[in-house]
Amino acid sequence: MRRLSNTVRFVALMLAIGALAASPADAASKKEQRAKTRTEAKAKADAKAKADAAKADTRPKSPPGIWSYGRDAEAFVLQYGVAKAAAPFLVATCRPGAGLFQIVVEISPPKAQAGDAVRLTLGNGKTVVEFAASTFPSVTQGRRAVEAQAKLEPKLIEVFKNADQLKVTVTGATETLPLASAQKKLPAFEAGCLKARILPSAKN
Repeated sequence: MRRLSNTVRFVALMLAIGALAASPADAASKKEQRAKTRTEAKAKADAKAKADAAKADTRPKSPPGIWSYGRDAEAFVLQYGVAKAAAPFLVATCRPGAGLFQIVVEISPPKAQAGDAVRLTLGNGKTVVEFAASTFPSVTQGRRAVEAQAKLEPKLIEVFKNADQLKVTVTGATETLPLASAQKKLPAFEAGCLKARILPSAKN
Protein backbone atom coordinates (compact mmCIF):
# COMPACT_ATOMS: atom_id res chain seq x y z
CA MET A 1 0.00 0.00 0.00
CA ARG A 2 2.86 2.33 0.85
CA ARG A 3 4.58 1.42 -2.42
CA LEU A 4 1.41 2.32 -4.33
CA SER A 5 1.15 5.63 -2.51
CA ASN A 6 4.75 6.45 -3.39
CA THR A 7 4.08 5.64 -7.02
CA VAL A 8 1.07 7.94 -7.08
CA ARG A 9 3.09 10.75 -5.52
CA PHE A 10 5.88 10.20 -8.05
CA VAL A 11 3.46 10.38 -10.99
CA ALA A 12 1.84 13.54 -9.60
CA LEU A 13 5.26 15.11 -9.13
CA MET A 14 6.26 14.32 -12.71
CA LEU A 15 3.03 15.77 -14.01
CA ALA A 16 3.59 18.95 -12.02
CA ILE A 17 7.14 19.24 -13.33
CA GLY A 18 5.87 18.73 -16.86
CA ALA A 19 3.24 21.41 -16.38
CA LEU A 20 5.81 23.87 -15.07
CA ALA A 21 8.11 23.09 -17.97
CA ALA A 22 5.34 23.60 -20.50
CA SER A 23 3.98 26.88 -19.11
CA PRO A 24 6.84 29.19 -20.28
CA ALA A 25 6.66 27.67 -23.75
CA ASP A 26 2.90 28.18 -23.91
CA ALA A 27 3.27 31.81 -22.76
CA ALA A 28 5.97 32.46 -25.34
CA SER A 29 3.81 30.90 -28.04
CA LYS A 30 0.84 33.09 -27.14
CA LYS A 31 3.05 36.18 -27.08
CA GLU A 32 4.41 35.34 -30.52
CA GLN A 33 0.88 34.82 -31.82
CA ARG A 34 -0.25 38.21 -30.49
CA ALA A 35 2.77 39.90 -32.06
CA LYS A 36 2.06 38.17 -35.36
CA THR A 37 -1.57 39.30 -35.25
CA ARG A 38 -0.54 42.91 -34.62
CA THR A 39 2.01 42.78 -37.45
CA GLU A 40 -0.58 41.39 -39.87
CA ALA A 41 -3.13 44.05 -38.85
CA LYS A 42 -0.55 46.83 -39.36
CA ALA A 43 0.42 45.43 -42.75
CA LYS A 44 -3.24 45.41 -43.83
CA ALA A 45 -3.73 48.99 -42.61
CA ASP A 46 -0.60 50.17 -44.44
CA ALA A 47 -1.70 48.43 -47.63
CA LYS A 48 -5.13 50.07 -47.41
CA ALA A 49 -3.58 53.50 -46.82
CA LYS A 50 -1.32 53.08 -49.89
CA ALA A 51 -4.27 51.94 -51.99
CA ASP A 52 -6.34 54.94 -50.88
CA ALA A 53 -3.47 57.33 -51.64
CA ALA A 54 -2.98 55.82 -55.09
CA LYS A 55 -6.71 56.11 -55.75
CA ALA A 56 -6.69 59.76 -54.67
CA ASP A 57 -3.75 60.51 -56.97
CA THR A 58 -5.74 59.33 -59.99
CA ARG A 59 -8.56 61.81 -59.40
CA PRO A 60 -8.76 64.73 -61.84
CA LYS A 61 -6.83 67.77 -60.62
CA SER A 62 -7.54 71.40 -61.35
CA PRO A 63 -5.13 72.88 -63.89
CA PRO A 64 -2.50 75.22 -62.41
CA GLY A 65 -3.28 78.91 -62.52
CA ILE A 66 -1.09 81.68 -63.88
CA TRP A 67 -0.30 85.07 -62.34
CA SER A 68 0.01 87.96 -64.77
CA TYR A 69 0.68 91.69 -64.55
CA GLY A 70 -0.49 94.52 -66.75
CA ARG A 71 -1.07 98.27 -66.69
CA ASP A 72 -2.75 101.09 -68.53
CA ALA A 73 -2.65 104.86 -68.24
CA GLU A 74 -4.31 104.91 -64.82
CA ALA A 75 -4.08 101.45 -63.23
CA PHE A 76 -1.76 98.56 -62.39
CA VAL A 77 -3.26 95.06 -62.42
CA LEU A 78 -2.18 91.75 -60.88
CA GLN A 79 -4.42 88.79 -61.66
CA TYR A 80 -4.62 85.03 -61.22
CA GLY A 81 -6.47 82.89 -63.71
CA VAL A 82 -6.78 79.37 -65.08
CA ALA A 83 -6.55 78.60 -68.78
CA LYS A 84 -9.92 78.45 -70.56
CA ALA A 85 -11.78 79.84 -67.52
CA ALA A 86 -14.55 82.31 -68.27
CA ALA A 87 -12.87 84.96 -66.11
CA PRO A 88 -9.74 85.36 -63.94
CA PHE A 89 -10.24 84.03 -60.43
CA LEU A 90 -8.69 87.09 -58.77
CA VAL A 91 -8.01 90.58 -60.11
CA ALA A 92 -6.24 93.16 -57.94
CA THR A 93 -6.17 96.68 -59.36
CA CYS A 94 -4.55 99.75 -57.89
CA ARG A 95 -5.06 103.31 -59.05
CA PRO A 96 -2.34 105.38 -57.34
CA GLY A 97 -3.59 108.62 -58.86
CA ALA A 98 -6.88 108.18 -56.98
CA GLY A 99 -5.29 106.35 -54.04
CA LEU A 100 -7.61 103.33 -54.49
CA PHE A 101 -7.20 99.55 -54.43
CA GLN A 102 -9.89 97.29 -55.92
CA ILE A 103 -10.16 93.52 -55.78
CA VAL A 104 -12.55 91.18 -57.59
CA VAL A 105 -12.67 87.45 -56.76
CA GLU A 106 -14.64 84.68 -58.45
CA ILE A 107 -15.53 83.02 -55.16
CA SER A 108 -19.19 82.24 -54.54
CA PRO A 109 -20.52 82.71 -50.98
CA PRO A 110 -23.05 79.85 -50.63
CA LYS A 111 -25.81 81.85 -48.91
CA ALA A 112 -25.25 85.36 -50.29
CA GLN A 113 -27.31 86.83 -53.08
CA ALA A 114 -26.26 89.47 -55.59
CA GLY A 115 -25.96 92.80 -53.79
CA ASP A 116 -25.41 91.28 -50.33
CA ALA A 117 -22.57 92.62 -48.17
CA VAL A 118 -19.90 90.05 -47.24
CA ARG A 119 -16.53 90.05 -45.51
CA LEU A 120 -13.60 89.15 -47.79
CA THR A 121 -10.28 88.12 -46.22
CA LEU A 122 -6.89 87.61 -47.86
CA GLY A 123 -4.04 86.07 -45.88
CA ASN A 124 -0.60 84.62 -46.61
CA GLY A 125 0.31 83.41 -43.11
CA LYS A 126 2.13 86.65 -42.29
CA THR A 127 -0.16 89.40 -43.51
CA VAL A 128 -3.96 89.39 -43.33
CA VAL A 129 -6.22 92.01 -44.84
CA GLU A 130 -10.01 92.26 -44.65
CA PHE A 131 -12.41 94.02 -46.98
CA ALA A 132 -16.05 95.01 -46.76
CA ALA A 133 -17.15 93.49 -50.05
CA SER A 134 -20.36 92.99 -51.99
CA THR A 135 -21.56 90.17 -54.23
CA PHE A 136 -22.55 90.41 -57.87
CA PRO A 137 -23.51 87.87 -60.57
CA SER A 138 -20.53 85.94 -61.88
CA VAL A 139 -19.89 85.36 -65.57
CA THR A 140 -20.18 81.66 -64.68
CA GLN A 141 -23.81 80.56 -64.80
CA GLY A 142 -25.41 80.16 -61.37
CA ARG A 143 -22.48 81.56 -59.40
CA ARG A 144 -21.60 84.87 -57.79
CA ALA A 145 -18.39 86.84 -57.33
CA VAL A 146 -17.28 89.43 -54.78
CA GLU A 147 -15.84 92.91 -55.18
CA ALA A 148 -14.26 95.33 -52.72
CA GLN A 149 -12.58 98.72 -52.84
CA ALA A 150 -10.29 100.27 -50.22
CA LYS A 151 -7.78 103.04 -49.69
CA LEU A 152 -4.47 102.07 -51.28
CA GLU A 153 -1.83 101.22 -48.68
CA PRO A 154 1.33 99.05 -48.59
CA LYS A 155 -0.15 96.06 -46.70
CA LEU A 156 -2.58 95.47 -49.57
CA ILE A 157 0.45 94.69 -51.73
CA GLU A 158 2.36 92.86 -48.99
CA VAL A 159 -0.33 90.16 -48.74
CA PHE A 160 0.86 88.87 -52.12
CA LYS A 161 4.57 88.91 -51.19
CA ASN A 162 7.10 86.46 -49.72
CA ALA A 163 4.74 83.55 -49.14
CA ASP A 164 3.86 80.22 -50.74
CA GLN A 165 0.08 80.53 -50.65
CA LEU A 166 -2.70 83.09 -50.56
CA LYS A 167 -5.83 82.09 -48.66
CA VAL A 168 -8.99 83.76 -49.95
CA THR A 169 -12.02 83.53 -47.66
CA VAL A 170 -15.63 84.68 -47.60
CA THR A 171 -18.32 83.31 -45.29
CA GLY A 172 -18.80 79.65 -46.18
CA ALA A 173 -16.13 79.45 -48.88
CA THR A 174 -12.33 79.33 -48.99
CA GLU A 175 -9.84 79.00 -51.83
CA THR A 176 -6.05 78.74 -51.67
CA LEU A 177 -3.89 80.10 -54.47
CA PRO A 178 -0.18 79.38 -55.07
CA LEU A 179 1.97 82.50 -54.86
CA ALA A 180 5.32 81.26 -56.16
CA SER A 181 4.75 82.38 -59.74
CA ALA A 182 3.42 85.74 -58.57
CA GLN A 183 6.75 86.81 -57.10
CA LYS A 184 8.26 87.71 -60.47
CA LYS A 185 5.31 90.00 -61.20
CA LEU A 186 5.19 91.72 -57.83
CA PRO A 187 8.11 94.17 -58.11
CA ALA A 188 6.48 95.92 -61.07
CA PHE A 189 3.03 95.80 -59.45
CA GLU A 190 4.33 97.15 -56.15
CA ALA A 191 6.40 99.90 -57.78
CA GLY A 192 3.43 100.99 -59.86
CA CYS A 193 0.94 100.93 -57.01
CA LEU A 194 3.04 102.78 -54.49
CA LYS A 195 4.68 105.44 -56.61
CA ALA A 196 3.38 109.00 -56.82
CA ARG A 197 2.75 109.35 -60.54
CA ILE A 198 1.78 107.28 -63.59
CA LEU A 199 4.29 106.68 -66.37
CA PRO A 200 3.38 106.16 -70.06
CA SER A 201 1.38 102.97 -70.68
CA ALA A 202 3.37 99.73 -70.91
CA LYS A 203 2.86 96.03 -70.27
CA ASN A 204 5.12 93.11 -69.36
